Amino acid sequence: MLQDTFDRLFSGKTLKDRGTLCQLKNDFGHRNVTTDVMNSFNYADNFIRFVTEAHIVYLAMKLLGIDDFTSAPQAAADDSSKFLDELCDQIVQYI
Repeated sequence: MLQDTFDRLFSGKTLKDRGTLCQLKNDFGHRNVTTDVMNSFNYADNFIRFVTEAHIVYLAMKLLGIDDFTSAPQAAADDSSKFLDELCDQIVQYI
């Protein structure tokens, strides 16, 4: 299944296209990731997890109106669970 994902989404031809798996691989130093998943399965799996988590964090930042990592929304301690639940619900709506 991971090989199918790489066959569809990972191509050396997209190296210069911003946001593609190949471009992200190079920008973030995942040098051991190759198109042959069988020979680099752990690296490929870690890379897909990295990209997925990064996109979720980016979406959360956009939903909260945050432009950089230094500013974060403040929620009261008793509201933090509700705040997080609502944010997660919004993120799931995009998936």
